[in-house]
Amino acid sequence: MSACLSKEGVAIVVPYRNREEQLRVFIKEIVPFLQRQNISFHIFIIEQSQKAGFNRAKLFNIGYKESKSVGNFSCFIFHDVDLIPTSPDNYYCCASNPKHMSVGNEKFNFNLPYGDYVGGVLAMTTESFLKTNGFSNAYFGWGGEDDEMNLFASRNNNAKYQLSDHYDLTKNAAIING
Repeated sequence: MSACLSKEGVAIVVPYRNREEQLRVFIKEIVPFLQRQNISFHIFIIEQSQKAGFNRAKLFNIGYKESKSVGNFSCFIFHDVDLIPTSPDNYYCCASNPKHMSVGNEKFNFNLPYGDYVGGVLAMTTESFLKTNGFSNAYFGWGGEDDEMNLFASRNNNAKYQLSDHYDLTKNAAIING
């Protein structure tokens, strides 16, 4: 774990809109996962109103800016609310370059759906975020905004994630209720 760069703590930035059940599952699972890693962290849930089209990238950028006003974080994990880490060797820290963390997603049989994919969970230092000028606000809906980061990202091959089910809420309820 010596390659981790999180001296000042880790900000977990989660874009959110209208997924209350997934948010409960995410919080219930991610907090003990991060505590086991013995890191200093803060979770920022950045919610968008229902009125406009969903802009995940803009929420990431807002989350970065808001987190900087709260603390001196050196590492930012941009994290989808529906992904639950399952690998204990998946350390929530940053490297010198952006790091795609969710390379092993059960939705895609623990493979990437396509070569440039860096969606789901991406770790970046302050320097990397500023160098890339953050995420492009030009994308609405889900997808595309994080693929631009492929030019800068390395891959965390130790990472595996469980997809919090969007439709079968009985599975999520079983996780919440233990």
